[in-house]
Amino acid sequence: MPERDDYRTVSRELSPGHHIIAIVATGGEADTKSDDEIIAALQNWKRDHRHLQPVDTPPDRERWPMPQPFGEWLMATKPGPKGPCPECGCYGLRLAPVPNKPGEEKVICTMSECEACPWYQEP
Repeated sequence: MPERDDYRTVSRELSPGHHIIAIVATGGEADTKSDDEIIAALQNWKRDHRHLQPVDTPPDRERWPMPQPFGEWLMATKPGPKGPCPECGCYGLRLAPVPNKPGEEKVICTMSECEACPWYQEP
């Protein structure tokens, strides 16, 4: 498991109940950027990659409560597959325990604005 100093967590509340969270590796270009620059870059990336989202999205997605605090939940989960999320294209996949199902884990997308994310809420 990576050390806590290996990653930096940046978050902003975009509107009541809607947060954007970026987890970036330390020791690289991210060390030279402010929190606002990182959030802006993430929002620009999301805007530029909207075409990766499928047109037909199943309406019966599994939904979980948003983990609180998110940073601690993130550190308690395992990295998911190295590739991008098949729904939104982000690289935020994690292997996480399924709520109320002890011992069961599932690969999930951590991009809360992705419909595949278990804590996605329609805008």
